[in-house]
This record gives sequence, C-alpha cells and structure tokens, in this order.
Amino acid sequence: MNCVHRSNPPRGFSLIELLMAIFILGIGLISIAALFPAGVMLQQRAEDELNGPLVASHAIELIRSRISSEDFGSWWDYIDAQDEWQGGEQAKLDAMNKLYSQRTVHPAAWLARDTWPWLRPAMVVSADSETVERGSLDIFNSLQWTGTGETIGEHTLPVLNPWQRFLSFNPYDGGSRTLGIPSHSREIIREDANGIELNGDPTMPYLSVPKVFILASERQWPLQDQAGRTPKYYWDCAFRSVGGTIQVAVFVYRVQRESMSAPPWHPQPVRLDDDSSQLVSPVPWMQDLNDPAVAFGPWTVDMKGPAYSGENNVEPLPGADSDDPFDPDNPAYGWQWPSQWLIDQYGTVHRVATGRVRAGGGETPVSLTAPVPSPLVSCGLDRLDLDADGDKVDPQMFTSSTILPAAAMSGMSRPNDYPKGLVSPSSAAPVVDRLWYVPPRVTTEEGLTYRLIPVYATVANL
Repeated sequence: MNCVHRSNPPRGFSLIELLMAIFILGIGLISIAALFPAGVMLQQRAEDELNGPLVASHAIELIRSRISSEDFGSWWDYIDAQDEWQGGEQAKLDAMNKLYSQRTVHPAAWLARDTWPWLRPAMVVSADSETVERGSLDIFNSLQWTGTGETIGEHTLPVLNPWQRFLSFNPYDGGSRTLGIPSHSREIIREDANGIELNGDPTMPYLSVPKVFILASERQWPLQDQAGRTPKYYWDCAFRSVGGTIQVAVFVYRVQRESMSAPPWHPQPVRLDDDSSQLVSPVPWMQDLNDPAVAFGPWTVDMKGPAYSGENNVEPLPGADSDDPFDPDNPAYGWQWPSQWLIDQYGTVHRVATGRVRAGGGETPVSLTAPVPSPLVSCGLDRLDLDADGDKVDPQMFTSSTILPAAAMSGMSRPNDYPKGLVSPSSAAPVVDRLWYVPPRVTTEEGLTYRLIPVYATVANL
C-alpha cells in the first residue's frame, strides 16, 4: 500500500504579526527620520563655521580697498576748524552750543584726541544718484553733507545720546546737527561743481568729505551672478579709532524669511520696532546694558555666567537668568541668543555658549564661552576740569575707545587707585556696558519680517 505524504500548506502572517512588524519598522524609520533635522543643523553649523571667517576676510579686504586709516579724523578736528575759522571766545561758545552743553558728560572730553568708540556708517535710505542703491553704506555720510540723499545712522540718534558726541559737524555754520563718522578733510570748498557759491555766502567755506560707498549688493556672499545664485551670507560693519589706529568690526549673518511670499533679504533700513515708523540700521545693533528700559546691567571682570552643566554657584549675567524677562523678538534681548557673537566697547569678541530662545523662563541661564577679561586702561588729561577742583591736569581714565561706566569710575580716588579699582576682580566694578551684535528679528518698512542668524564676528585694523 503506497503512502501519500501531503506537505503542509504554506502558512501566512497573521494580522497581529503584520501589525507588530509594521510597528517595529515604524519605530526604526521614525528614529532614522529624527536624525535628519539634527544632521541638517549640524551640517549648517559646520558650513557656517567654515564660511563665516571667509566672508569676514572678504569684507575686510573690500573695506581696505575702498578706504584707509588716513581718511578718518576726530571730533576735535572739527572743533579746531571752528576755532581757526572764528577764533576767540565766539568759537568756544559755538562749540559749547554744539556739543559742550552738558560738559560733565561729554564723552569726547574723556578720551585721547584721536580716539572715539564704535560708530556705524550711515545707511542710505534714498539718493539722487542711481548708482547708490538703498541699503548702501555711506561711510562718512557724504550724501547728507552735500544734500543729495537721505541716510540713517548715529547722526539720527536722539540729540542727547552720548554716541552723537563723537560725530563730525559743519564748523562753519551755526547749526548743531551732527553728520557722521569724522573724516580727515583735505580740502575746503566754497563753490559747488557749477561754480555756485555754497550757502550764498562767499565767505563761508565747507569741508570736502570723502565719498566712500559700500553697496548693499556688495555685502552679500556669494555675490549674485548671471547664473542667478542666491546669496546665503551677508555682512555689515562698524568703525572705531584707538589713538588714531582705525579698527573695523565685521558681523556675518544668514537670513531666513518668515513668509515664503517675502522676497529674498536685501540689506536695507528696518523699523525700530513693529509699531514704529522710525528707520534704523539693522546690523550691528547697539545695546546699552545700563538702559533703564531693560533690566540687564553691566558685566564685571571674570563674569561668565553658569555653565550648561548647571553650576548654580556661578553668578549669572545680569538680566540673563532663567527667571529674568525675555522677549525673543525684541532686538534688545538679541545678545542672549544661543551662539550669538558679541563685540563690546573695547573690541573684545564674546560668544554665547548657552542662550535663550523662548519667553516665559525655565531655560538655562545665558553663559559665555570665556570669562570677561580685564580691559586695557589708559589715562588722559581732564581737559574740561570735570571734577571742578581747578586743576585740568588730573588724570581721567579711559579704556581703548570709550569712557568707563560711571559706576566704575565713582569708586576710584585720585590718583593712587588708577587703574587698580577697575581691573581687580574683587572690586566688582562694571567694565562692559555696551554690546554690538546681530539682532534676531527685523521688520522692514513694508512690514516684512526676517530672522537674522549670527554666523561670525571679528575685529581687525585697517
């Protein structure tokens, strides 16, 4: 009798087994997908770390090709020109009317002659010339000098703002309007290009100011070409003078549109805030840490802030603790953003190691990658007799290109405590009270909003 062996029919997957397989596969795919955003972010960070210094180097070389340190002057040059033109007590009175009205807080009196702090170039709002596009930098604000355009910058700050008291002005008229970064004028002109006497007065000379422009399109990288490449990085700058040595600070950043319907970013004036019609230069943003409108406060030597590991015994940066107010869209708080690049009044570059991005607290306090160093200190003469003791040779201390914060100076006695009172960490004397940086969010005149991502910042001599 023959036996017939029947093989078992093939058995399929049960529904439960299929669901389990899909579940396991889904977990794996989700895990892999979660790596992509982190990978993209790390790739972008690596690209920024590589390209940031390259863009800054390109910017510095472009600036050096347009301008030299000999093109700059100081506020005192304009006082001398006014004194030479008028002479006598009248010149001194006119100088008082211009910028000496509050002589005890006049910054230029505290500094060496050829020294002034970070000043941002004027930015073009409109110009008669078709070759000067909106958003271009007019280094010495020549358009305002010649009346051929409209610009914004340090000269459009409020009249009593201390930063206005380092700027150029026309020493040959009775006005008190300041005009921009001081230039070294090599020529006195009395007639315009058509031979028409300026101001209708043949006895009234005017200074010739260097015409130095950096176009908005030149502050993009890579430069837009016929292939239609979209620029990815942008840069802006500020200048300062330290005893006649001109330094330039360059800030490199990327831009993200908040609305895809908005056109690509083009360097341009922006609103002071969303509800304001006042236009300002977007980069670099200047923040006074002593501003009563925000609860920040100046920094002291060796201050760094708590580390990410949670060292609660380290003093937080004033106004940057997790319990302090924070507005992620307000430029005044922009210095607290993660990986932010900061330049202080001494030209020291700081970088934020841990920062804040959300309102409402609960985040790690802001910390820096390195402690605040002791600034270099020098002494100048008390040319305005600021302590009213009748002796104008008293030393007045200044650091690089700025006067010291008032709180730092008030604790020092003359002359033995110079400069010990400032640089001793135990004294807790404030040393950093102004920062320049890229703001996190700006709004254009048309109401379009853009996110600015800081990439790199550096300081170089011209």
